[in-house]
Amino acid sequence: MKIGVLSPTTIQFVEKMAALFPGQPVTVVGPANNDQWGWNKYERRAEEWREAGLKVEFDLRPYSAIDFSGLDVLVETFETLGLEPTWREHCGRYECPTIVKACWTRAPADFCTEEYFNKTKELPIFLEMPAHLRHWEMSGFTDVSLVFNPVGQWWFDTPWTGADERAVMVLSGKDQWREKAHHGLDLVDRLNQDFPGRIHIHDGLVDYKSSQDMSRMLAGARIFLALDEPYGQGERPLSLVFTEALSVGCPVAARDLPGLSYKDYIQGNGVATNDYPTLRDMVGRCLNDFEFARACSMASRRLAEETFSLRALQPVYLAAFERAVAAWRERDAGSRRTVRRSRLWRLAKE
Repeated sequence: MKIGVLSPTTIQFVEKMAALFPGQPVTVVGPANNDQWGWNKYERRAEEWREAGLKVEFDLRPYSAIDFSGLDVLVETFETLGLEPTWREHCGRYECPTIVKACWTRAPADFCTEEYFNKTKELPIFLEMPAHLRHWEMSGFTDVSLVFNPVGQWWFDTPWTGADERAVMVLSGKDQWREKAHHGLDLVDRLNQDFPGRIHIHDGLVDYKSSQDMSRMLAGARIFLALDEPYGQGERPLSLVFTEALSVGCPVAARDLPGLSYKDYIQGNGVATNDYPTLRDMVGRCLNDFEFARACSMASRRLAEETFSLRALQPVYLAAFERAVAAWRERDAGSRRTVRRSRLWRLAKE
């Protein structure tokens, strides 16, 4: 199966798609966009992907030079419309079965062209933010679902030890562009007062680690902290590092968020609360009681196996690929569908 991932997108998403089918080549197609934060710099991880057994290939030519028809399925990121202006000139191209992944877009009709709206209306759409589901459905998209990002097998293969005896929070750009209260740094300050020297923030912008290095770092943590607040109207994706932390076996202390509730991922492995004493007590118990932390670790990994592993998610993605193929075969169903789509576009824009 020839899988393409539309560029530009984040290096994390490329990695997730490659990890979903280990040993299967995944080709990144389209021009790269080396943003200032490094989220689109594929070359940064090319070597480590090879070391992890992931087969990622690159065709970073302009869209005008790429023939998508050689792919069995193309995974497009909806936000590429904003990341690369020239994609708007090509986004209507429909040369192979396609699925669409959307992260931060809440109102798709406000963001895309009518051509792209008509193309994607009946394609499988994967969302990351629960709060966005109703907006996409109200816009008339017919195959919309919330789908987790898969976690590479090396996270499950890395044994949790808790040997570093510290709580760990991951926040890239901590001192560059993060708001203190919005991202939980105010709670980190309080935890630092209660547990001096035992609260660690990893900032990947200043201390880059490969995914395998990250798995080893989190495997040494006694507990993982997920303390940021929701965006806007409760928008919040399930962060990639949260899924990875659970997969490596970290106990977790998280905020209880609207829109996305971490409580859905707490089953004997930690707490999701807005009550600071409860949060503090969980952190303290894991830091000081290894056997308790180990029991939480086992629960985290068990939940992750059921939710984020290849075994859990491969069937979901393969079923979406099959629906994409079915939609592709129906692409020439006639002018009636085109008229209906255009009418839905006008309604969505009103």
